[in-house]
Amino acid sequence: MKKIIYYFIIIFAILFLYPSCKKERKPTEYHVDQYLKDWMFFDTGTWWTYKEINSGTIDSQYVTISEFNYITSEYKKKSFYYTDEICKVYTNDDYFFLLSSPLGSSVIEKIRSQGSERGSTYLIFKPLEVGAYPPGSYSKITSIDPYYKFGTITDTLITTLNWQDESEQNDSVEYKVLKGVGIVNKKNITKKEEWQLVNYHINLNKK
Repeated sequence: MKKIIYYFIIIFAILFLYPSCKKERKPTEYHVDQYLKDWMFFDTGTWWTYKEINSGTIDSQYVTISEFNYITSEYKKKSFYYTDEICKVYTNDDYFFLLSSPLGSSVIEKIRSQGSERGSTYLIFKPLEVGAYPPGSYSKITSIDPYYKFGTITDTLITTLNWQDESEQNDSVEYKVLKGVGIVNKKNITKKEEWQLVNYHINLNKK
């Protein structure tokens, strides 16, 4: 009988007095929606050439870095514990694209990354419908064309108006974004500039 009690005490100590033996708590994982990646998760080797229709000025952009990042929340007892995946696409210009699905939301942002005038604008976000705009944002979807033809490509084109674009020194800017191609037209209403995509090569990040 004493042996049984002795073994019972040992088992109790292992199960309850050594929490390191318990199963570790794993964070809930959130991943970038595949449809966002299909829209604008460009890889190195991607480039675009734009022409300003008023002056005829040519500008070229290309992807320098395409990467995943993971943000894990602070581990606290009885608090929500999660890991959030984001995708970043850096260009040779002074901005990068950020694709994220934080806690179920989905958005593609254009973020100014250099200089004193930092800021961002939403290019694509849920719900994908005309008139939608995220709370606290200056971006609004003004039109959606599911059968837009651009060269040999026919796909969805979303037009977004940002009336205080922080990535463009708070100018009013209209973007036309084509799925799998990116920005095909950027109209800076404040500066009266309009940049049209005239040539491009796309590599989507398949990782």
